[in-house]
Amino acid sequence: MHIRSVVKGGLVAMGAAVLLAACGGGGTASNTPTPVKNAVTPVGEVDSGAKPNPDGFAFPNFGAAATPTEFNANDMSTMFSSGPDICVQSSGECELSAEARAWARMVNQARVSGHCEGLAVLASTRFIGNELPKTITLAQQEELTHAIMRAFATQFLDETQEATKTWAKKSPSEIVSALVESLKTGAPKFTLGVYTDSGGHAVLPYAVEFPSVDIAHIMVYDSNWPGMNRYVEVNLAEETWKFSFSGADPVSDPQVWQGGAGDIDITPLQARIDGTCPFCGGKVGVQKSLLLIRSAKPDWSIQSADGTLTPGSQLVGDSVVRPLRAALPPRPDFADATRQGPTDYLIFTNLSGKGVSLQIGSTTRAAEPRRMETPFPLKFVKTR
Repeated sequence: MHIRSVVKGGLVAMGAAVLLAACGGGGTASNTPTPVKNAVTPVGEVDSGAKPNPDGFAFPNFGAAATPTEFNANDMSTMFSSGPDICVQSSGECELSAEARAWARMVNQARVSGHCEGLAVLASTRFIGNELPKTITLAQQEELTHAIMRAFATQFLDETQEATKTWAKKSPSEIVSALVESLKTGAPKFTLGVYTDSGGHAVLPYAVEFPSVDIAHIMVYDSNWPGMNRYVEVNLAEETWKFSFSGADPVSDPQVWQGGAGDIDITPLQARIDGTCPFCGGKVGVQKSLLLIRSAKPDWSIQSADGTLTPGSQLVGDSVVRPLRAALPPRPDFADATRQGPTDYLIFTNLSGKGVSLQIGSTTRAAEPRRMETPFPLKFVKTR
C-alpha cells in the first residue's frame, strides 16, 4: 500500500512533484546519486535555487505542546488510504485499526520534541512543486500543521529508514559529493541529519559552497532559525563535520555540534514517495522493527540479533540507533547542555531471536508501533 501524499488540500502533491522533477533531468529515475569514495570535489558552488527566504517557513520549529492539533485518523488515511489495514469500517469516519492507532500514537509521541523533519521535507516539496503562495508567507494554521506532521511521519517508514541507513554508512565527503550531484538538477531532493549523543536535527540542504579545497559548506534551511543562512561545515580531508545548532552566529557558537562518519546522513525524498504502510498486510511480523525510546538518562540497552544497542548515535551490524531528528530551537533557560530534557531515540533493528531483551531505567519509556509475531518474544527488563 503506497503513500498517496503527505499533504492534502492543494499545498503540494508530493509524489507527482518529486517524480516530475526526477524525469526532467534525464538519465535514471532514481533521486539517489551513486557517490564516489574519496572523490575530490572541485572548488566552486552548486545551488538548487532554493533559499531559506522565501522557500522556508517564517515560523520556527515547534513541539507538540505548541499546538492542540494531533496526528489523527485523517492523516493516516491521507498517507496510506482508508483500506481495512487502516480503518476498521468501510464507511463513515475512519476508526483506526489497532496497528494504525499504535503507529499514530508513536508519531504523536515523537512530535513532542519538535517537527524539524516535517518542516524540511515540506519546504522541499513546495519548492519542487512551484507551490504558491511562497512558503515564507504561510501562517501556522491547522491544515498546514497536519501537512507538516504527515511529512514528519515519513521518517518512520521502513523504506526511509533503509535509505537513511545506507547513507549513514558513507563518509562525510561522499555525502557532500552526492549532494553536489543532486543539487545540480535544481531541486533540493535530500534532507540531512546530524547527531550528537543527546540529540538529532534535520535540515534541508539547498547549496554547497567551497571556501577552500578541503572545506565544504552545506548551506541549509534550518527550521530553528527561520530565514537565516546556516550551514554544516565538512572537512573533506579529515572526514569530520561541525554545525552551529544553538548559536545565533554560526562562526562563534561555543557549543557547536561536531562529529564524523556515522554521525551524519542524508535521506532521499524518493524513499518517502516509495514508502509503504509499515504494518499493513504481510508486513506485520516482519523481522525489522522500529522502536521509539524516550529517556531522561542514558540508562537503557537492547540486546538485539545484531548485538547490544545503547544510547547515542551508532551503527551495530544491520541495526541503527539514532537520536530522533526533532530537536527544538535553543531556549535561554536551557543554555547549559547538562540541563536538557528527555531524549528520544529511534532504533531500527531485528528483534527476532533468542535472548532479545530491552533493559530500561526508571526514566525510560518505550513504544513499539506494530505487533511483533516472532518465535522469541521481546523481553522487557526494568532496572533502577
